[in-house]
Amino acid sequence: MTADEWIEVIIRACLACDALLGLLLAAFAPRLRPGAPDQVTRMVRLTALVAALWAACLALAWPPSLPIFHLAASVTGVVAIGLVFALIRLLLRLPPVLTAEESVRDLLTGVLSRSGLLQAYRQLPAGTPVSVALIDVNGLKLMNDVQGHNTGDLFLHGIAQALTAASPAGSLIGRWGGDEFVTLTPSTSPEIVMDTLKLALRATPGARPGLPAFAFGVAGTHTPEPLERPIAVADERMYTFKQRQREIQVLHGGGKGPDSLEEYARQLDLLTTPEELLPLGLSLSLRLVGFEAAAYYGRVNGSFRLLNFSGDERLRDLHGQWSAHLDTGQGPVGEAVITRRTTWSADYQNDTRGLPECKVAGLRSVLATPVYDASRLTGILCLTSFEAWHAVTPQRRYLLERLAQHIGYALEGMQMHEEEKQQLEEGNQT
Repeated sequence: MTADEWIEVIIRACLACDALLGLLLAAFAPRLRPGAPDQVTRMVRLTALVAALWAACLALAWPPSLPIFHLAASVTGVVAIGLVFALIRLLLRLPPVLTAEESVRDLLTGVLSRSGLLQAYRQLPAGTPVSVALIDVNGLKLMNDVQGHNTGDLFLHGIAQALTAASPAGSLIGRWGGDEFVTLTPSTSPEIVMDTLKLALRATPGARPGLPAFAFGVAGTHTPEPLERPIAVADERMYTFKQRQREIQVLHGGGKGPDSLEEYARQLDLLTTPEELLPLGLSLSLRLVGFEAAAYYGRVNGSFRLLNFSGDERLRDLHGQWSAHLDTGQGPVGEAVITRRTTWSADYQNDTRGLPECKVAGLRSVLATPVYDASRLTGILCLTSFEAWHAVTPQRRYLLERLAQHIGYALEGMQMHEEEKQQLEEGNQT
């Protein structure tokens, strides 16, 4: 064969290969990357098919009498095969996609995802009665902030397992949002679902001692009604339940602490007198920050005295002995008296300001802030830790300063009331 004939054979072979590769890519593109977005797959298949048809037409309609066609066909062949390989590379470089099973599951907790839960609900027979429960996890944000997101993830996983174990057979359990779960229990009354959730709540440790792991609300519906209405009803009932729980425990000195700094501030607003603020406010602060003891030193006849204490009772006498150092302004806590500002020490044992007897007692971290009645310094609030070192974050300083502010307002109001009462009595006598 002549050189031109060999060139024709080679070009026809290249174009045929281009056509075959394009057809194969158009046919098997979805299998190269299962679960790839439909738009991407359609684009790849269409482009590959056009390239294949163009190459096939060139291979079948080869006119050797036109020399310029040799160059055009050669360039087209190279471009076509390059385009096919570029499309294959594009498919293979797409980010990993979820399988059909993974797409309906929450990867962190193992329960259904929100879309998976909705899909399972739509597959229930029409007219099926369903009890819908919304579960809101307590204390997750604070746990993530203080102990890290790994601890929060383990906490969420534990709640998902508890819900799965306690829910009636046939229940659908899904993670609705970051700290919310939803359970759908077909052919079961809301009362039974509430009983099972109460059992799960009692069996599940909370984010910290005394704080329930979650709150919940339950509503009923029938398929195929959309879930928006029962979810809204369950959400409202959940918040009602949580508010009732909060009020009972705060006003009666219960074990539940606030879930956040905002919640802490709201709970303080419920306490209006010094008699409420001192014991309950100290207790709330103590549970939120994780220290072992909270003390309030009030000024009585010019000297500081331990007036209120919350925490390990074995530390009460020790704190009472330290009140003398406030009069002289010694140590980090005494510094709060001198400077009239919040003071702290995260590592008391190595703090040059630390008092020897406090170091011997094992004090590791301390936080103190002054309490003002109008412009007068009337007391010192103090948090102490003997078992662990605590970073004194701005959030911890804020909550103690917020409590000091509330106590100061309450003391000022009480003082004004006493003065008005005294003036009224003097006016009656005259």
